[in-house]
Amino acid sequence: MTVKRTKFSIVDNSGAVVVRCIRVLNKAKNTPAKVGNTVLVSVCSFIPNKKVSRKGMYNVLLVTSARKYFRRDGSSIKFDKTTGVLVDKKVSPIASRVLSPIAKELRFQRMMKLVSLSRGFC
Repeated sequence: MTVKRTKFSIVDNSGAVVVRCIRVLNKAKNTPAKVGNTVLVSVCSFIPNKKVSRKGMYNVLLVTSARKYFRRDGSSIKFDKTTGVLVDKKVSPIASRVLSPIAKELRFQRMMKLVSLSRGFC
């Protein structure tokens, strides 16, 4: 789960490497974000000459979570680290590639543009 001031990595080719959460969008004030939620972030470290800038504010869609969560079929899943993908206001990815597998729950939330750019599902 992701709350304010949580640092996590970005798994696309937009140029951001590590970001820090500022606010969880579309949730109550102190509610943590889960896989599939959108988060407002600030860029902590980045790769030069790419689409993002340092200290820029962007929206990020969380694609994996380090905390174990339960699926509707009763199984549970846990990833090594929390990762996200930079998106715009319409939840369309900024980058052209997603460099790691994403959670299967994003497919059920009809984020097909992101699903088509990813390597696979977990």
